[in-house]
Amino acid sequence: MRRVAVTGMGVISPVGNDRSSFWNNLIAGKNGIGLLTRFDTSEQKVKVAAQVEDFDPVQYMERAQVRKTDLFAQYAMAAAVQAMQDARLCANENIQPERLGVYVGSGCGGINTITEQCSKFWESGPRHVSPFLIPMMIGNIASGNIAIRFRKVRICRSSPPVRPPPTPSGRHSVPSAMDMPMLLLQAERRQPSTRLVWLALQTAKR
Repeated sequence: MRRVAVTGMGVISPVGNDRSSFWNNLIAGKNGIGLLTRFDTSEQKVKVAAQVEDFDPVQYMERAQVRKTDLFAQYAMAAAVQAMQDARLCANENIQPERLGVYVGSGCGGINTITEQCSKFWESGPRHVSPFLIPMMIGNIASGNIAIRFRKVRICRSSPPVRPPPTPSGRHSVPSAMDMPMLLLQAERRQPSTRLVWLALQTAKR
């Protein structure tokens, strides 16, 4: 039997921005759904949503990095930092960075950045589009930033391939991440010249 031990957890959600508040609000029956406040809903039929509230990315990232990071990647970084702290893991101190991997599930990446920069393009022209558009919007920037934060992790991947029928990205990320250590062991047995190609092909299948 294959087993996985969850040693640390982090949460950014509409009912709590850390593990304890998330759990306490859940058992208290708190509803995270409310009126949409992120954009004008006067012409929208739907006016409610479950939004993350009172989130401060500066608690987890440098202020300069926050300005260059889409909100989805900020959420991912915050949850990852919480999980590492919860597991009491610190790269290069009590665990080797080579034993760490990042696997982030993202439905569409930086949608806020895409819509904002597209609006600037049509309203003001291409010269007003941010040079950080691509690194802010791509789905795998979340895992990339986390890998950089925790130094030299061995596996870094985001946005699992979509398979019909549509399912939550976490449904793909957790089992795929579970398979990674075995893939690494198999890759180590191969010739160095073909190791990376083989590993890339195997992960692409997932």
